[in-house]
Amino acid sequence: MFWDARRRSLEAQAIEPIKALEEMRGNTYSEDRAVPTVVARLNEHAEYRRLFEQAFGSGTATPDALAMALAAFERSLTASHAPFDRYMRGDERAMTASQLRGLRRFERIGCINCHRGPMFSDFKVHVLGVPDSPRLTATDAGTGTYAFRTAPRRSATSASPRRTCTPASSRRSKRCSASMTM
Repeated sequence: MFWDARRRSLEAQAIEPIKALEEMRGNTYSEDRAVPTVVARLNEHAEYRRLFEQAFGSGTATPDALAMALAAFERSLTASHAPFDRYMRGDERAMTASQLRGLRRFERIGCINCHRGPMFSDFKVHVLGVPDSPRLTATDAGTGTYAFRTAPRRSATSASPRRTCTPASSRRSKRCSASMTM
């Protein structure tokens, strides 16, 4: 879900990338036309109508049904057989010595305080103390207090890099610089 907690459910969040210029919409449609256009295109295909009928009891895609379908798909993307998971279930041989050193460092420098649980996130918002970038055209104040949701670290090696620490803040904080180099 979004880092600034502006959406409170996966269903509400799932539809947003379709409307966002920078994500899926591009310049082809206006924001207010993006979702209706996608829904209309889904309804043009018999296979999608059949699947919406099977899933939702109606052979017509709607914005709400699309949001539910996307959220259901996103919930299916799980990773629970990684070496870390096996280690946490008691398999002491699941992680390499290097992985165990990384886990101990993660714990020692305090990452585990917020990045914990199966998704490595407490899903709470925290004030990071990171100022706006001068390159932004508008403020990126999150919830209005510069508080942002703890980013999950699950599958971090296969996802795009996201830093909660900026290069400037890492120079001021040993903890931040250590987390950037893990």
